[in-house]
Amino acid sequence: MIRLAHKNVWFALLAVVVAGGIFVLVSLPSVGQPVVEPLRVGLAGNLYPLLEEAIGKKIFSKVFLDVTLHKHSTGTQSLVALDKGEVDVAIAGIGPLVQTAFDQKDTRILTSVVTYTDLYMIVARRDRGIHHPTDLKQHKLAVAYNATMRYFLENYLLEFGMTPQDTLLQVVPNVDSLPDMLARGEIDAFCARDPFVSQAVEKLGEQAVVFKSQGLPSNTLNLTTNSQWVSQRPDLLRRFLLGLIQLEVSGEQGQGVVLPGFAQYHVGLNQELVIQLENHARWQAAKTTPRPTIPNFMSHIAPSILHGIAPERVTLIH
Repeated sequence: MIRLAHKNVWFALLAVVVAGGIFVLVSLPSVGQPVVEPLRVGLAGNLYPLLEEAIGKKIFSKVFLDVTLHKHSTGTQSLVALDKGEVDVAIAGIGPLVQTAFDQKDTRILTSVVTYTDLYMIVARRDRGIHHPTDLKQHKLAVAYNATMRYFLENYLLEFGMTPQDTLLQVVPNVDSLPDMLARGEIDAFCARDPFVSQAVEKLGEQAVVFKSQGLPSNTLNLTTNSQWVSQRPDLLRRFLLGLIQLEVSGEQGQGVVLPGFAQYHVGLNQELVIQLENHARWQAAKTTPRPTIPNFMSHIAPSILHGIAPERVTLIH
């Protein structure tokens, strides 16, 4: 049994074993009824349906949270909203989190929630003579000013013996503009994720060709907040984590949302997260003059909240 304190009200969350050995969280008020409190979550569109479904199933209501989703185009925008106080927690990928660490922003990773192995893709125009990845040479290839997308793109091109210099690479400020740029013929291909790749395919029809690779570095989406929330509102963070765990359990029972592509939804902290952060940081540092010091990412991870309610989900060395 886990007891969470909120002001002068206590309530318990009991883990009940049901058929198949699956744990289900049941809220048990012990002194009165806890006050339902608001929590603002910033996240990019590709994860939005998952949490929207959880809200519809009242998963967060059961842990006395009124969750509001703030939809952004990228994880970077979600982290900016967190920094400005527009949201209380944000979900972001490896690249944006590495950048916030370099910028010495006050961010704390609470848990990973989704791991993708084919999140990023390249969509190109067949009528520009592009049928195979090597045909991207000397073509106008665009990517948003987003470290994670550029990290994928460079690794993808290396698979085929190319570098960005072998293409006519364009870096654009906003990923939202890429589908229309491709449709208008201003570029020959671009690197992004869905829904932007699907939007381009819909606009181009049979003229679109999509390249992807499951063998490239995966991207993990992580729930993040700031140190003030970790120290002052751990009760709300515990409740939200419990809701996310319950969402995972419902998925294992066949009641959850199916994520696109090769995506795995799992609430937990493991050593692979630190490896991803460090590898991406080394790649980014090599492109920066003067070369910055690699951050200590353990100082940007707060495992205590998750460890307090589900210690078996924290295998990270800390």
